[in-house]
Amino acid sequence: MHWNQALALAGNDSSKLRWLGAFAEQSGVDKIALRAFQQLARSPGDPSLALAGQQRLAAKMHDISASRTIAEKTLALHADDPNAQNRVAYYDLLLEKNVSANTTKAKELVAKYPDRLEFRVTAALAFLRQHDAAAALAQFQGPPIEWGKTPPSWRAVYAAALRGNEREDVARDIIATIPMDKLSSEERALIEAK
Repeated sequence: MHWNQALALAGNDSSKLRWLGAFAEQSGVDKIALRAFQQLARSPGDPSLALAGQQRLAAKMHDISASRTIAEKTLALHADDPNAQNRVAYYDLLLEKNVSANTTKAKELVAKYPDRLEFRVTAALAFLRQHDAAAALAQFQGPPIEWGKTPPSWRAVYAAALRGNEREDVARDIIATIPMDKLSSEERALIEAK
């Protein structure tokens, strides 16, 4: 199949672009999938599906700046969505932007949704950015977490919190479970910091 030709034939037809984006993504042709989702986002209608596709691909490509931009667009469409708020805060914190404001947002989200591990990971990252390793590690207290089933990025934040609290042996064990090629350079820097 000639991907560029398929993209050209899809034109501005949103149903064709949705299908092409999904098929290209499943086939591992990420650049074409991204272009299809970008075209789809310019089509009339709800761009949420297109933004979700772009978000997955930007994360897969470990492009934190692009992920942040897409998360910001999603937040603009769904300002009350706590997941969108958390994603923007997480990416900002990775990029060390607006640390104080994002720490406040992360604390608010954890207070409102204490069972959401993803939100606690963002709060832990916020505390790490504020050089409060004890508060970062405290985000992981509570029921046992099956770290092997969590995304590598969450494990990186946890390992950084462990290192910040001089728990190097446990941190090393967690780091050993992280496929480094699944982390962005900013996430790798968290666990290489010490």
